[in-house]
Amino acid sequence: MKVTFTAALFLAAIVGAAVPGAAAPTPGPSGPIRIDYTEIAPMLDGELDPQASGYVNIRFTNVSSVAATSVVFAMEGTDNQPQLLITDKGTFGPNVVVQHHFFMPLRDRNLHVIPVKAVFADGSTWVDNGDD
Repeated sequence: MKVTFTAALFLAAIVGAAVPGAAAPTPGPSGPIRIDYTEIAPMLDGELDPQASGYVNIRFTNVSSVAATSVVFAMEGTDNQPQLLITDKGTFGPNVVVQHHFFMPLRDRNLHVIPVKAVFADGSTWVDNGDD
């Protein structure tokens, strides 16, 4: 599994602080990747090492009939603007529940996670076009 992070308007994602570790409901578009659960825990105030704390747990299911090889998730704020993109690469079989834990220096708990792109083993690609 290879995981990469791409900052998109990252400054907004690291502003503010909230109670760490609380699970949040995750809205998402209808598509081949279903978000089953997310947990977002920001860094603690005064944390010196940004790699030491702050994480996102994502549990998702590929509900298509073809294995996915790459899934891109967007972390969005309350304004539904992307704050951070997370690309998860691997083999995600049909109807298999996948849970991954991503460490990152987050300061905002008021984010939600949605799938925005998936690439499949047969070469097809799904991209969220914003139609929920």
